[in-house]
Amino acid sequence: MTNGGVVGILWTLISVLVTGCCCFSIIQPAWIIHPRTLNSLGMCSYCVRDLRMRDIARVCGIYGGTFDLSNLPTNAWQAASVLYSGGCVLLLLGVVLALSTLCLPSPSNRRMSMVTGYIQIMAVILLLAGLLVFPVGFDSMFVRHYCPGSRMYDAGSCSVGWSYILAVVGTSLGIFCPFLSHYTDVKLRDEEPL
Repeated sequence: MTNGGVVGILWTLISVLVTGCCCFSIIQPAWIIHPRTLNSLGMCSYCVRDLRMRDIARVCGIYGGTFDLSNLPTNAWQAASVLYSGGCVLLLLGVVLALSTLCLPSPSNRRMSMVTGYIQIMAVILLLAGLLVFPVGFDSMFVRHYCPGSRMYDAGSCSVGWSYILAVVGTSLGIFCPFLSHYTDVKLRDEEPL
């Protein structure tokens, strides 16, 4: 068995899964979706129906054409983007450290996994803060244009999209990573025949 033990391998796999879910969800435009028009708004990108075309065509892109915090439609989404992406960066750091603990000798492995666990705690706190701040932006004129009747923490005629749900699931799974990091030195023992 490797230096990390079974729990260490499980912790590393869950860390990779959580990081993948969270990093993938932030770039997706389906955080809130209008069920009839299929307009969808994300934290950093959007897909809206192009009314200039006869066909039902959707135009997707990044707010303002290039990513810049000032191009995001609301101040709340700017704050949520900083918080959530900061959590994703810490998760990426946690994955690199978790992978490195599998190669380190036991005493170093234990210290590194403890430090990584604390980094993952900070990441989860930032992710949660970003998820809680995002719906504050539903009160803006921009969101009301695509989701009539929206207000803070109420998407009006829109509904929560799969990207936001993926972000919530990833963050929820991320809560387990710091706990698992404290038990990385648990190893399988060879069973002795009776």
